[in-house]
Amino acid sequence: RCEGENLGAVTDVGMPIDLLQDAAELHPLIMKAEAAANHVASLRDQPDAYTPEVRNRLQSGLFIPAVDYLAATRARARMLSEFVRSSFRQCDVLLAPTLSALVPTIAETSERTGQAYLDMVVSLTRSTKVFNYLGLPALSLPGGFDSNGLPIGLQLIARPFQEAAILRAAQIYQDGTAWHEAVPGLGGR
Repeated sequence: RCEGENLGAVTDVGMPIDLLQDAAELHPLIMKAEAAANHVASLRDQPDAYTPEVRNRLQSGLFIPAVDYLAATRARARMLSEFVRSSFRQCDVLLAPTLSALVPTIAETSERTGQAYLDMVVSLTRSTKVFNYLGLPALSLPGGFDSNGLPIGLQLIARPFQEAAILRAAQIYQDGTAWHEAVPGLGGR
């Protein structure tokens, strides 16, 4: 249940599921290629400045073929247009979870390797990467705490160049709730 409902601002909006799945598949191509391009000099000159996990993820971007990267960027424009047309018919701002699972502990994130590590990264970015790929403005707000006392985030998403709409919605939400003032009770985690 979302406290935003009490503010009279919540309605269900249908999402283009196939488009979201396609965007989720293409997101890593752009993210990895662009991250590698931004860090290539540091990776070459100071590889030990990165943790092994981050270094491996950045280096994987060096092996993305240019044709795949360009195809993903071309598909993004078409998907963005379709997403905006279908998802913002009834609203100016979308509300979604920031994470689709409970926040993992530091131990849970550092103990995983191989496929288990990749699965964890995918689960942590599942709710944000599509909007990132599409280039939509988004903002995460505190929305409460899970059963372990860790924060739950709510994500606001708007049409391109509508950052002001997100900031207005965030202000209304924070004026009507106190989650941004609450301190997590970490309970021994």
